Amino acid sequence: MLPERLKVKLLLLAGGQSSRMGMDKLSLKLPNGENISHHLLNLLRNAFPDSDGAYISLHDIAQTEFARGHIQLQDDRVLYDPVFPRSAGDVDNARGVNQHIGPAGGLLAAHCHDPNAYWAVSACDYPLITASDLLHLANEYEDPVTAFQNSDGFLEPLMAIWSPAALQALQADVSNGQLSPTSTVDRLKGKRVSPLKEWSLFNTNTPREWRQAMDIMEKRAVS
Repeated sequence: MLPERLKVKLLLLAGGQSSRMGMDKLSLKLPNGENISHHLLNLLRNAFPDSDGAYISLHDIAQTEFARGHIQLQDDRVLYDPVFPRSAGDVDNARGVNQHIGPAGGLLAAHCHDPNAYWAVSACDYPLITASDLLHLANEYEDPVTAFQNSDGFLEPLMAIWSPAALQALQADVSNGQLSPTSTVDRLKGKRVSPLKEWSLFNTNTPREWRQAMDIMEKRAVS
């Protein structure tokens, strides 16, 4: 469990290329018309009401301009996927300079922003996750990193709580050419937690998967 005295920062990872979706996922809306990023940020805030601020990680400045047409952004709460980093001080995050390094980029952007923070992280690919699931993750937390795993046993390192030590280990791995957050969690023997409902980790990377997720959401709302 996260110590009560510990303040965590919240991070929504939205800097992926969305190539299989065919559109930036920031433009996706739920059946009720709510933007997916707004929805997930609110879930994070509800699960961690005493958090030390919520941030969104984007690919670059161009994506930020696109995002402004869909969600309200505070400039000081936008983080950019960094250039290949060797230490926290090597990344001028405010410039939005980007050499994309995959899913690790957003995590390292957060670590560079505050190397001493614990980060509760959600990717924008999981529209069915709930605040109860995220609270469950917090209650099950163990250092140095705790992440969800799906019903097939696959780790979801972008749905996780990362400690400063775990993010430092990820940074070292990336510097050595190992770009996979899953590998870092496994190396650290991070704790794996199942969500409260199997469908909570339904991953949406294509229009078909998004429609399936929205069907599940609508059925859940009336059940």
